[in-house]
This record gives sequence, C-alpha cells and structure tokens, in this order.
Amino acid sequence: MSVMRNLVLAGLLWPAVSIAQNIDALYQQGRAEVAAGNLLAAVTVYTAIISTDPGQAAAHFQLSQLGLDMDDLKIAQEHIRQAIELDQRNQEYRDFANEIVTITDGLRDAKRSHDNRQYGNAIQKYDELIAAYANFATLYYRKGLSLQSNGQVEQAVVAFRSAIEHNPRSANYPKAIRALAVREYQKGDQYYRIRDWLPAEEQFTKALEIDPAFDQAYYRLARTLGRQDRSAEAIAVLDRAIAQNPAYMPVRLEKGNLLRSEERNQEAAVTYRGALAVDPGDHRAMVGLGQALKTDNPAEAAVQLEMALAIKPDIVTANELLGEIYSQQEQWVKARPYLATAVELKPKDHFTLWRLAHVENNLGSWEAAKDLARRSVGIEGKFQPGWYELGMARMELGETAGAIQAFKQAERGRDRVTAADAARERKRLEVRR
Repeated sequence: MSVMRNLVLAGLLWPAVSIAQNIDALYQQGRAEVAAGNLLAAVTVYTAIISTDPGQAAAHFQLSQLGLDMDDLKIAQEHIRQAIELDQRNQEYRDFANEIVTITDGLRDAKRSHDNRQYGNAIQKYDELIAAYANFATLYYRKGLSLQSNGQVEQAVVAFRSAIEHNPRSANYPKAIRALAVREYQKGDQYYRIRDWLPAEEQFTKALEIDPAFDQAYYRLARTLGRQDRSAEAIAVLDRAIAQNPAYMPVRLEKGNLLRSEERNQEAAVTYRGALAVDPGDHRAMVGLGQALKTDNPAEAAVQLEMALAIKPDIVTANELLGEIYSQQEQWVKARPYLATAVELKPKDHFTLWRLAHVENNLGSWEAAKDLARRSVGIEGKFQPGWYELGMARMELGETAGAIQAFKQAERGRDRVTAADAARERKRLEVRR
C-alpha cells in the first residue's frame, strides 16, 4: 500500500475515531453528573450526545430515566420510546418502559378514584406507587391533593413537602402548600375584621405552620398581637418575618411603627434605617424615621420628611410633621406651605387647622388665621387652642368683643396652659375697654 493511500485512509478514519472518543467522554461526564446529583447538567450532557449522534439509544435511555427522576413523565415516555426504536432487543429498555406504563396506569386509576371522591382508595394507590417509585415527585403531589380533599390537611402538607423535596424546581408544589395556608389566613382575616383577636391569632398561626414563608401571615399575626397589647410577642413575630424574608417591607415598617407607639424611638429609628437599607426609596420608611427623630433630631427628621414628599407630595403625615417642626423652630414661612397642604388633604381635621391658624397669626395674616380657627372650633367646639387662636386673630383685627368671647371659650377645659394664656389676654382686653 502506498504512503499516499495510507494517509487518505488515516484521514477518513480520524473524524470517526474522534467522534467516538468524544461521545465516550460525554457518557463518562453524564454518569458523573448523575452520581453528583446534578440532574440538569446530566440532561445537557446526554442531549449533547444525541445532537452529535442521533442513533445513541443509551443516551435516550438515560434521558428517560432522568425524566422520571426530574418529575417529567412525558419526557420519560418520549425518550424510552426512541431508545426502544433504536435498540429493539434491549430488555433493560423494555423493562423500564413497562415501569413507566405501570406508573401511568397507576396515576390514571388513582385519579379516577379521586374524581369519584373515593379519596381513601386514591391515597392507597398513591402509596403503592410511592413504595415502588419513591423519587417520582408527582406521586406525592397527587397524594397530597387526595389527602386535602379528604380533610387531612396536616398529612397533605407533609405530602406536598415531600414533592418539593424530590422536585424543588416545580412551582406547583409550593403553590399547593400556599393554597392551604391561604385558607387558614382567610379564616383569620374574617375574625380580624370583626376584632375577634384570639381566633384570628389562631388562624394566622395555623397559616404559618403550614407555610413558614407566608409573609403576609406574619404581618397580620403581629398586628393581631399588637391589638392585644402583646407587643413583645408581636415584635418577635416581626423579627422572624424579617429573618425569613428581609425584603418584605410591611413587616419592617410595622416593627418600626410598633416601637414608636411605645415611645421606643431610638429602636424605631434603627428599624426604619434597616428598611431604608433594603429599599432606599421607600417613602413610608422615610416618614417613619422622621416621626422617630422629630424630638431628638428634628433637623434630620426634616430631611427625611422632605425626601419622602419629593417622592410622594400628598403624604399628610409628612406635611403635618414638617409644619410642626418648623413651627416649633418659629420658621413660620417654611411651616406655612406644608400645613396648607395638610389642610387641603384633611380639611376637617381641627388640629391641623389650628396649627395653620397659629402660623398665620404669627405671620400677621389675621383674616386667614381667623377663618382657619373658626373652622377648627366649628369641627371641635371644645378645642381650647382653636379658640385661643381665634381670640388672637380677632384681637389683632380690632374685634375686641369677639376676641373676649373666644378667650373665654379657651379658658374652659383641661388644658391649663392654654386656659391661663387665654385668661391673661382676655383681662388685658377688658382693661383696655
């Protein structure tokens, strides 16, 4: 044989040898991925083998087994069919195909029993299948549905969790658990709405026992405990919720609000700062932080509140607080627009009307102050500060008789400071007359 002929033959054989070596290497890699539990990676490897050589029956067989392990019966059926078509004498393939038929028929029979409301029979059939095919997650899920329909909620949750354990990729199995938890949550919500706290607490607790990842149930349970003056327990629930899902803002805000309601403002500020670390643009956390800081650090409080209003200008609380902070600092011009906005948003709030009347009096806008003060006491007739501002405005406008009457009204009530100030102004006016 000539040297040229040898080179030609070598050139023809080399691609075939190279492909075979490559396929052998892929099979080794696929087996290693399966052994390591990397099923998705194994699927990729065996799919690559078939792409290289569509006649690889063994690769189809491996993909069929992986389909069953990965909870996809259709994939298992399709690839075992192709494996048998490529290698019809392989008994191992046929035995596995028979197993798939057994599973398929068993699922159909169990579902028929379930649909006929023979839940006990369905559960028994699923148990028989699970005993033989323990890694097939669908069996646990279907069993859970039958247990649920049979009123065995706790056992259904166990079955659904087993399905998740065997197939953590499926979204259906966590949804099944959440659906059970939602049922308990909704019962709790009905009690919550009528302020029947103890049964509401029980139902929200049940919801969390079923689904410990149920963010909203933590929130409602904490609020229910808070309504019962059990703040320490409520805060413990909120801490659990934050640990479970740090990004769920309502529980962070609720913790801050609860701490602030107990005048634990430093702890509340830390909580709101934690919320802003998660979401720097959350205007609710900015307002909460402003509320927590308004006494000890009014300057930073004002910054936080202004940032919140830059995001959402119609926050009543932020406008009120900024007006209050600037009023306390006697920055009347700065206080006015915030309180004016608050009055627009809450036109029937006698307290806000009074604050703005106080600002207008200090700015010399006595007609505006008189109007605001009259509206304030028109809403709350025994509100002493409102009467006092009305007296001050009328006094400056020269309406002496009306001012004296307003001051007399301001003297009536439990607010001794306002009563004393009103009495002093009234006496001055009476002396002048």
